[in-house]
Amino acid sequence: MEPRIIQKMTTITSACGTVETVAVRRTESCDAQQIDDLINPSTVAVFGRVHVIHLLERANLAVTVANAENEVLGHASFFDYPVGDIVDQAHWEPFLHRNFSTEKCTTLNTLFLHLFVAQSSFATASVTEIIRAVFNVVTELQYICLVSPNISRLEPALDELFVPMKCLRDPGPQCLAFVCHRHTHCPALHVRRARVEDHDDLTHIFTEQSKELSASWGPFYLAELIQSQDHLNHAAVCESGGIAVGFISVSGDIDFDLLNESFELSVFDGLYKQQPHQDLSKHGLYKQQPQQDRTSKHAPRGDRSDGGISTDTQVSAPRDPAEKVSDEEEEQTEESLMRGDASEHPPQSDQSAAGNHRQHATEQAEQGKKPSEQGEVMHVSPSSWTEDEVLVSPPSETAEQENTHAADVPSASGRSGSPKQPNAFCIRLFVIDKSYEMRSVDFLPYVFTLFPDGTPVQAFVAEVQSQIVGILIIRNEEDMEYVRSHYNVEDFIYFSQHRYEDHARLCHFLLLPAFQRHTKHIMKEALRLAHKTCLYYRVYPPSCHTQNSGVYPATCVLSCMVPARPRRQIAYPLDELGLNAPSRQVTQTQVGLVAAESRQVTQTQVGLVAAESRQVTQTQVGLVAAESRQVTQTQVGLVAAESRQVTQTQVGLVAAESRQVTQTQVGLVAAESRQVTQTQMGLVAAESRQVTQTQVGLVAAESQSRQVTQTQAPYALNLLSRKLSMEPKVSINARLVVVGASDTALSCLEALVFCPHLWFNNVTLISTHGYLGNHDHNNDDISFLSTSHGYSSRDCVHLASVVRVVSGTMVAIDREAKHISVSGDRTVPYDHVVLCTGLQYQVPCPTGVDLNRPITNSQLLARPQRGYTGHVPSNLFTLNDRQDCTALRLWLSSNFMELDDNAIVYGNSLDVYTCVEALLSLGIQGSRIHLVLSPPSPSTTTTTTTGNNSTTCRCLADPEVEKAVARALEKAGVRVHRDCLLARMNGGEQIPVEPLASVAFTTDTQPLHLTCGVFINLSSRAVDPHAFRSVSDACLVFDGRLVIDSRFRTNDASVHAAGPLTKFSRRYRADSTAHSCFSSAEVGRELAAALLALFDPTLEPEPAAPDLLVPDSDRLVPVYTRPRVQGGRLPGGYNYLRIAKPSIPDPTVGPSFIQQGTDVVTGRVETGNYFHLRLGRYETVEGVTCLSLKPLPVSNYLCLYGKHQRLLNHLSSRYDQGLVHDLYSFFRETWCMALYHDRFTDFEQEIKQIIESAKAQGRRGGAGSMTTEDSPKLSLQLLDSSGGLAALRSSTLNYLQYNRNHLPMYALPGML
Repeated sequence: MEPRIIQKMTTITSACGTVETVAVRRTESCDAQQIDDLINPSTVAVFGRVHVIHLLERANLAVTVANAENEVLGHASFFDYPVGDIVDQAHWEPFLHRNFSTEKCTTLNTLFLHLFVAQSSFATASVTEIIRAVFNVVTELQYICLVSPNISRLEPALDELFVPMKCLRDPGPQCLAFVCHRHTHCPALHVRRARVEDHDDLTHIFTEQSKELSASWGPFYLAELIQSQDHLNHAAVCESGGIAVGFISVSGDIDFDLLNESFELSVFDGLYKQQPHQDLSKHGLYKQQPQQDRTSKHAPRGDRSDGGISTDTQVSAPRDPAEKVSDEEEEQTEESLMRGDASEHPPQSDQSAAGNHRQHATEQAEQGKKPSEQGEVMHVSPSSWTEDEVLVSPPSETAEQENTHAADVPSASGRSGSPKQPNAFCIRLFVIDKSYEMRSVDFLPYVFTLFPDGTPVQAFVAEVQSQIVGILIIRNEEDMEYVRSHYNVEDFIYFSQHRYEDHARLCHFLLLPAFQRHTKHIMKEALRLAHKTCLYYRVYPPSCHTQNSGVYPATCVLSCMVPARPRRQIAYPLDELGLNAPSRQVTQTQVGLVAAESRQVTQTQVGLVAAESRQVTQTQVGLVAAESRQVTQTQVGLVAAESRQVTQTQVGLVAAESRQVTQTQVGLVAAESRQVTQTQMGLVAAESRQVTQTQVGLVAAESQSRQVTQTQAPYALNLLSRKLSMEPKVSINARLVVVGASDTALSCLEALVFCPHLWFNNVTLISTHGYLGNHDHNNDDISFLSTSHGYSSRDCVHLASVVRVVSGTMVAIDREAKHISVSGDRTVPYDHVVLCTGLQYQVPCPTGVDLNRPITNSQLLARPQRGYTGHVPSNLFTLNDRQDCTALRLWLSSNFMELDDNAIVYGNSLDVYTCVEALLSLGIQGSRIHLVLSPPSPSTTTTTTTGNNSTTCRCLADPEVEKAVARALEKAGVRVHRDCLLARMNGGEQIPVEPLASVAFTTDTQPLHLTCGVFINLSSRAVDPHAFRSVSDACLVFDGRLVIDSRFRTNDASVHAAGPLTKFSRRYRADSTAHSCFSSAEVGRELAAALLALFDPTLEPEPAAPDLLVPDSDRLVPVYTRPRVQGGRLPGGYNYLRIAKPSIPDPTVGPSFIQQGTDVVTGRVETGNYFHLRLGRYETVEGVTCLSLKPLPVSNYLCLYGKHQRLLNHLSSRYDQGLVHDLYSFFRETWCMALYHDRFTDFEQEIKQIIESAKAQGRRGGAGSMTTEDSPKLSLQLLDSSGGLAALRSSTLNYLQYNRNHLPMYALPGML
């Protein structure tokens, strides 16, 4: 991953005068070793001994200064609580307020320095750059504190920047206490009223950003905005050093009635002032408690809470029992609110700036205003709750509000007709110099003073005026092993650096929209107060009624969290693996209950052990055992040995007969002079019986009951860790509309919404029936159609939580107004639109030839394909998606099953065979089914090479498969008619007849006449007529397909397209190459990459090419490498799978080149175990064809594509020696499980890098002259001498050990 730059490249000078060009960036894990090397005794004296990886993983913000060679010159880590154990991290605020003059330090505006290291010569320059960058990045930050129990002298670099805190007690606490203020490094910009003379200072800023400003705000005249200020229209500038660097224009002239009609603004009181009798309970967050249950509102402030945080966002925690604080001291903890105006900071050194500050304060005093209005204090009090009982007790006192003199503001009438005072303003124009854009928030305090009747939006967490406005409920995440094994949470955290109790699940989060801008801060505070490091939020689909019962989705938290991508799972051969199989929780089941030898075992969520009149305390990682003791099992991990009951905790435990057991956090067990290593995933051996146990646990022993499991409902997982709590997410407000729910569209959307640093808050999917789920074969309703094994309904869960779905058909595109018309007289506006409608089966149009005289297909004149415009009979079904298949099945059950009419299936694709099999599986006799195959089109004709023979097949790519299907159809009694063209329906009457009773076809011989009870159409796949008309009417270039360039652009820059709908422009001279030749999922990912170039501000824009030149990247058609996949259930009960290399016709390549390769074939179609694997010219897998009577582990076989035969356990040599008789059994063996792991590709890349590094070292050492005969031997020697062989071994062991929860079947050193 590219380093995340905080501050652009700059130069610093060392103490000895050395100049270095450096960048200030967020710290990466790979910096840990260099940081560790910089730690010296003075560092340990101040910050204590630190584990760098552990520190980086938990830090809220870690910053590194690195030079151009990526050498670490300095590093600092920041937390939201002090160093060490001087005070509990949940109670640091009252501690500081009680002992030091830090009344303005709050959880919102304060961070603590936990580590600073630097090269000695660059220490001062590094810490200065780091502090400046941190203040720039975290706009709310006002103070950086250094509070440590290690009393020692600060090193000179820190001593220059940090000043001692004033102690309020004598003697004070024994600790270091220093603070660094924002105003000494990054002072707030001075904001004042705009004047005409500011025009010259602002001109160059407007010139640089004129294009963006015009697109966002429309036409404007700067001088006019400044001159036309009045009591409703204001303009302000922010200045630095007396020069204006930013401008804002605001207005109170708003059509409130129109806004209320267009948006749901009731939670904001319709943008009107709240009436005196109104309260926040009307918004429905809670019910008002009886007055007698609340204490007097005149109670002293100290009685409200002992841990309140006197900031915009105030969070209170339970009092530490060890602390005794007087009422006087408690009052000190609740006096200050963070003010965002300029009065909080010392005046600037510039005299004019200081004068402006004084003048601004004087103007406020004359108008009867205060520099900052007093806000209401709110509290969230965390406590221990059970899942059955949740108690929320709001504080007793009503916070005071200060009234200000209101300027005259015209009244507006609300919906009720009564006059209401406006309570909002709008921003008409905003611009700021890009070097100061992080200080844009400095405008807000001043602008709010221009509308004194409005209430500033401040940080409120739980309670306002004794009214609850938000609630957050978390609990321990007890399914951590399931989460870890099924979601890529390790893309964001080092799992080994977090304890099991550090993970929490967000159960409920409700917050009024007015305060949602502080959602991330509230969650960060919840992590601190609850002593957690990771917070997870699950979003279940609407279909999961049991999970969603009574729960409102907390969608507001999604923009603050990162989405965790689901992981591809291995299809384990559990019978073959036996005890070496992973735990049930890893294999997509929910943790269950365990019983051992007809004894009930008590399982709790946290895990305590009780044993026969002996109480045993067990830690989260520990293990307990003793002879004949009863054992409790917790949610995760278990081991048992013979007839002994075993206690199991979250990581697992083992015991055997009065043996002493030592267990570390990873788990180590020794029994009877046999040492057994247990990794983090857990492995135990007991009494000559090897029991494999993962971190989640599996019980296997004689006479033990099986684990009772339940499949987990699918959900989307979102994550926030302490390390991510200050990671910014860029909100993309552009209106992105995707038309069509094809594999291409879903792949594109998935790539966009899983970008961790971007938040697309305005993405819309237009689809006829919403998410299609790509014909998931787990559902009988959709087995009529084949599948590409691309996306299932489980894969769309996260998309459904982020992407808005409009069900309907696109009927028009208005490029000028930038909106799409959808069926039902609806319009969807867009800034960018992506067309991915693909191709659909169309209602066939009869040729209408006269069948009274003999006519054959060859006698028909070639004519362009016409669309059918007549009446569609009720018993004619065209299947394109899941809903069509469901409608067909319901109709067959009601109108066809009990009759004797014929079912006609018409088309020539894999779908016609899967449809016939579905009809047979419904109980329809084969003699009633007519399979009418239309003449093959080029798109359904495939050339298959077997040995030296080239065979042209139709829709089934393997001749053996086609023969097997033909025999199955014949055995079932299905009549097959080949090369038929539909000529007439119902005899060709002009007046539509309902229903369709007969059809006629022309063939290569005599016409075919059939009676018809139901006609299932799977022919004529083409562009949807509505999509075609929309594209044509919008004047988008259409040449048989929608024309695009190599970057997915049509002739309209805001309209992109991809998938089978498209073709490349003729200027590429690539008519035979189209997206339909490649994997749709891969095309969709490339489409997302092209779109990210438009949206992602972190990507460097490509340099603009001269007008007469075409960029090199736009000269060539992109070629994709991922395979095309087809599958389904064929007649005879066969499960069919075909994985094929993309086929691109190349006239420059001869047949001999194409035929190079090897075929590995085992089994026979008659026995239902046919497996055909194609190795290409370079002995890599280029094709897989499976036909089996048993279910296929599709996810495993997809991993075979592109692998070299040597990686497949030397498949070619073993096959030639006659050692491989059944490829199904061969690929179920234990050795190949690692190949199916989703991280094996990363492991391959790591191995390649090690080998390339060794080769480069060998070339530098003079090994480039070795002969071909000696090269293998010398290569091995070279690897060994360069340390590459040891690196390979280490990398392999690390891969197996790190992924042990999925791969427990591999033995590791020390096991035996």
